[in-house]
Amino acid sequence: MRRRVDVVVVGGGPAGAATALELARHGVEVVVLDRARFPREKPCGDFLHPLGTAALDRLGVLAEVRPRAQSLQGMLVVSPQGREVFAPFPGGTGLALGRVVLDDAVLQAARRAGAEVHTGSPARAVARRGRHWEICTDGGTLEARLLVGADGMHSRVARAAGLRRRTLRRGRYALGIYVRGLPAHGGFGEMHLGREAYCGVSVLPDGWANVTLVLPREALGAQARDARPGRVAGVLEDALRSFPSLRPRLRAAQVCGGPRAVGPLRPSAGPVVADGVILVGDAAACTDPLTGLGVSLALTAAPV
Repeated sequence: MRRRVDVVVVGGGPAGAATALELARHGVEVVVLDRARFPREKPCGDFLHPLGTAALDRLGVLAEVRPRAQSLQGMLVVSPQGREVFAPFPGGTGLALGRVVLDDAVLQAARRAGAEVHTGSPARAVARRGRHWEICTDGGTLEARLLVGADGMHSRVARAAGLRRRTLRRGRYALGIYVRGLPAHGGFGEMHLGREAYCGVSVLPDGWANVTLVLPREALGAQARDARPGRVAGVLEDALRSFPSLRPRLRAAQVCGGPRAVGPLRPSAGPVVADGVILVGDAAACTDPLTGLGVSLALTAAPV
């Protein structure tokens, strides 16, 4: 089956779903494709900057997710020497919010606005055909006047459009766990800085906490790069010794999920538009996880 539509968005994460939501509200015929089935887990620090909270409010999703989020008034930053600095946000409120909740909420809002959403439906091939883009799926072929690449750092859409990403530096790897019983600094997210690594902590309202360590490839060691759970867990335990103020708190906590590993996370930049195509989210520019801005910037990505 072959269909012609106004816009196809490849990727249903925050950037793609927010873009589809705004386009649908403006009366544009938009189809969203994502290989995953939602709701789905996504390795992430589960942190939202006030820019992201404001974006959720504009999208009309904030009231839906707030009961399952922890409000944050700022960040606790801990130096490699253990010095603590509490840095309030200059304006607005951040959120500790699980991606399994956030991503599904924005995607379902896009569906309610009129976007046609297909999950478990990857874009098998993408190519320019005359004045249209042709996207092949398991259910048929779509022709679109505009193609939106919201398919992450290794974007198939970017490659098809000749928009090669320029890597700014070598990528880091993220290792994460979920724990229960972690004593929290009320109202503050946490960023612990080490000499080679850093670790973010987001305490969620249900008593779970996301602990995500980001470190260079060299720190993983050859034995951990096979990503087997036991070995990744060992690397995580070893690396957490770099954060003396965090380790004692983790000893009293119960590991409930993970470990999760993802990478390399390569900050990148480059052109984001071509003939009939635009990139959003990590497909457009991937930021270092240290900034905590990845998801928030994705939510503000809608090109309308």
